Amino acid sequence: MGLRSKLYEENVFAVGDAGGIVDPISGKGIPYAMMSGKIAIESIKACEKRDKLDKLGTTYEKSLDRNFLRILKAKRIARNKIFENDETLKKFLKLWEKYRSSQIIMNKLLD
Repeated sequence: MGLRSKLYEENVFAVGDAGGIVDPISGKGIPYAMMSGKIAIESIKACEKRDKLDKLGTTYEKSLDRNFLRILKAKRIARNKIFENDETLKKFLKLWEKYRSSQIIMNKLLD
């Protein structure tokens, strides 16, 4: 599981699993596939409306980042700490009983 370095090139959008857009902790991918597909469509519409088709890639990637990529990148880093040993995994799982994994990572509850 790893995010591709390029999510757009020559009018081709990488969405969902094709872009490595998967939750690195849970492996969940379907919601991110749906959201990234929707964001690709919205990016096309926005760029067409402003006659800025040359900005498709940056528009798409910035929108992904605003919506969820920032969180997935943070989870990728945190994943190594979570699975480092039994103690940190148990601590994460205990926190996961009350909080979503995104909340745990973004609020640094595991630290």
